[in-house]
Amino acid sequence: MSGAPACYDPSGALIACADGPELIAYSGADGTPLWKHFLQGILVGLGICGDTVIGVDTDGHVQWWRRLDGALVREARLDIRCRGLVWGGPDGLCAVLGERHLAMVARTGDFDLISVEGLCAGAFAPPGLLLGFDNGVLELRDPATGEASAVLPVGAHIHAIAWTTLGYFVVTAGNDLLRVEHTKTAARPAPSAPSPDGQLPVAAPPSTSLRLTRTSSIGGAARALSVNEDGVLAAFSVAELSATVVELGEVQPVARITSQRPIVTLGFGPKLFLALATDDAEFTRVDLATGALLRPLAGLGRVPSTWPVQVDVQSMALRGALARVKAGGQQIATRVERGGFFDEVGGEPGSKKRWWLMGCGATALLAGCCGCGSSALYYFW
Repeated sequence: MSGAPACYDPSGALIACADGPELIAYSGADGTPLWKHFLQGILVGLGICGDTVIGVDTDGHVQWWRRLDGALVREARLDIRCRGLVWGGPDGLCAVLGERHLAMVARTGDFDLISVEGLCAGAFAPPGLLLGFDNGVLELRDPATGEASAVLPVGAHIHAIAWTTLGYFVVTAGNDLLRVEHTKTAARPAPSAPSPDGQLPVAAPPSTSLRLTRTSSIGGAARALSVNEDGVLAAFSVAELSATVVELGEVQPVARITSQRPIVTLGFGPKLFLALATDDAEFTRVDLATGALLRPLAGLGRVPSTWPVQVDVQSMALRGALARVKAGGQQIATRVERGGFFDEVGGEPGSKKRWWLMGCGATALLAGCCGCGSSALYYFW
């Protein structure tokens, strides 16, 4: 898990950042501080749950605040040591990653505890909840029951997981960026007759499998990871003072952001907006389309942020990646070799028709050279 948590509302309306026990919510439109709280515990996870912001501290105290004004809506006490929060599940479901437990927390505050150790990352997706363990194992679980349906060892410590809308998981493990795909096999009915050895026919239940389809080196351990809404871009932070954005088709860099303050986590919002959270519960929002920056404004006892941030966007590579998505992954443009004028109008090479046309062309050229008043016509057969 990353350091001080932060979350970016997918609609772009709100950015919430934490630093120790302090939680501040900012307007995602202009950076105005909206509300803040000083909590008893140290926050290790933040997320968006409908019209609320959800947070969990190291002692398993889960709280929901109204997104509009920060009013406390409900709370739950898990009484477990916690390491992080995975949000975005069905019907507002969240997963709290504990040191020895996985807590599936409903938006009503009800929760179920599952005994499991070594959790370090997770992401909700249509196939289920994909969990990462510090021993290098990925595990896909059913959000409704918490039961595991598929396991995949990747051989390196897992740092972060994200789901792309193009239908696969992106995982940072060791010093690599992994592409992990899932396959679901439908149930098969039982054979109508017993097997040759006399055993009764048995139906095959549906099954799910995970497979690693690509490994790309990114030069270090990425502590934070996010994928944009189109599923074509991934942002991660390897070095403490920089973040890299790659297009996932060829895993080539399209942008690099450098900050003079440590980047503790990051997240995509709508369009091409990327929020980088730093210490002291602050952020910088980068518009990758234009390179424009949004910083927190003064308010709630805070002063405007002024530390330098440098944005280097490779515009052509970025536009190309987005165009490929709009083309459905197909070739964007095709070169078509076209014939000359004579191929368009017809006539076999060497025929009188083609020679006549060539003569007309030559005549027009001579007329243009000699002046428009010339009435001479030259025909060639």
